[in-house]
Amino acid sequence: MVERVAANRPRLEKWGYETDLVRWRPRHEAFPDVLAAYDRIRRRVGAATPICVWGQSAGAHMALMLAVRRPDVACVVSEAAPTELQSLGPYLKWRAHEAFGARLARWSPALYRLLTPVLLEQATNDRVVPLHQMVAMHRAAPHSRTLTLSPGTAPWIHARVDQGELSRAQIAERSFLREAIDHWRRSRDVPPARYIGRLRVDSSAHRHSVPTGPSSS
Repeated sequence: MVERVAANRPRLEKWGYETDLVRWRPRHEAFPDVLAAYDRIRRRVGAATPICVWGQSAGAHMALMLAVRRPDVACVVSEAAPTELQSLGPYLKWRAHEAFGARLARWSPALYRLLTPVLLEQATNDRVVPLHQMVAMHRAAPHSRTLTLSPGTAPWIHARVDQGELSRAQIAERSFLREAIDHWRRSRDVPPARYIGRLRVDSSAHRHSVPTGPSSS
């Protein structure tokens, strides 16, 4: 997966963006590593520089949770992200418990009202992270866009997708990044994400604080 994410770097740099590849340790150390890496980058570039976060699969989940925890994230490109951990299949749910403990809902980005601009990409034939995970996140993020990829022969995250649609997706990504960064520069005061309970996007019930690190409690 690191190699797949790194494969995007030449394209992003050609578009004029500086890139940094974040690696993390497994299980309980993963999300603190991501937070620490983002904070280091933020200190290096300063508060006036927009930072967008790009991830695939578990990395996309980390990117969304980072935007929940750090409201100054300018945008997220999320490819095949698990967004409702408690709704995953048995194997992935077990892996999520290893990383985040028993309270998976607190680590499900689709259970937060996320105001950061997000581009949600998903293959319709993904059997690892089903399409409904993207749909749930789209409902929770009012500034999100969705991009679905039909079955084909081109390898993509957990599936094979149509090569033509994959090429068009890259055009959409470039447009999204440009517009999201413009939005960030116009609106700097973004309120923090709010935990809203299972798929109750407009509910004010079940408020909780934003998680700062894995917990088994």
